[in-house]
Amino acid sequence: MEKKGQEENVLYCEKCDSFVNYDIIRKREIYEIKNDKIEILSDVAKCANCGTELYDIKLEDNNLKRVYREYAKKHKLVLPEEIKEIREKYGLNQHLFARILGIGKATIQRYENGALPTKAYSDLIKSMKNPGEFQRKLEENKHNISKSEYETARTALSRVMRNQKEIAADEVLTELSDVLEVIHSNVFNFDKLLGTVAVIFSKIKEMNENFMYKTKLLKLLWFTERRFEKLFGRRLIGIKFAHGNYGPIPDKYPLLISYLEQAGVITVTLEEDEDGSAREKLFLKDNTFSKYLDEKEKNFIEKIVKRFGKMDTKRLSKETHKDELYKNTENGEIIEF
Repeated sequence: MEKKGQEENVLYCEKCDSFVNYDIIRKREIYEIKNDKIEILSDVAKCANCGTELYDIKLEDNNLKRVYREYAKKHKLVLPEEIKEIREKYGLNQHLFARILGIGKATIQRYENGALPTKAYSDLIKSMKNPGEFQRKLEENKHNISKSEYETARTALSRVMRNQKEIAADEVLTELSDVLEVIHSNVFNFDKLLGTVAVIFSKIKEMNENFMYKTKLLKLLWFTERRFEKLFGRRLIGIKFAHGNYGPIPDKYPLLISYLEQAGVITVTLEEDEDGSAREKLFLKDNTFSKYLDEKEKNFIEKIVKRFGKMDTKRLSKETHKDELYKNTENGEIIEF
């Protein structure tokens, strides 16, 4: 039983029957929370005289917070700092945030102080990261708040949405700068890339194929670039290719696919294979990008597609393996030409 003394930094030790100085040690302990066993390193007070473990309410409170945190992380519940971050994202105090959510202020206070949230409340609070969900909840519970509080929340929401648009624009620019790493910046032509892809897909559609898998498009881009350079002594697009296990591929090709999708020339969907893995199916979205090519370039690309477009990916891969540039490079190495 704990007894309170007037001295600070001492605890009552029943064995010594007096208030004693103590040391704090770290000890592995298992707590049971909602039928789940959680192991943590607890802080435990030990009598400096006899070594008996002592009860300290502050230490135990911190230990419980640590247990709750581990449980929350394990079960993907919202963490105290996440709640505060979401609330402050909209510039709201605990009272107004709780009213908008439709729950009590005391509940938010307890959660921010480390209490364990329910799954339902955790999901609700997490959903407020999305401005659209915040707006829906604000309208649903506006009867709980004053007109001035409603206007405050609306203003904060507008600011958050504006900031998110700016961040999204910055992310697009960042991704485009990453795309620049994929290409030869001194010869690369974005317009020619978009035009080439549009013509490849248009010709494929003429051959009664409504989509392509990613691998086929990448192989057709290789044949286009390689054979154009051989015939005309210059690159058509300027894509940087690397040596892959199944043939040449554009270096960091996922960024290239992402750029094509963002530019609006293709759309990308996922298809599940028999083994459960996902494959990307590519569809032509806008064939007007072919305007970036002259007739000589269009005719050349159409001939490439006519020759290789009906081949499956396995046969395309075999064809690319015949190229001397591919043979003379190692896996992952950039193919210079």
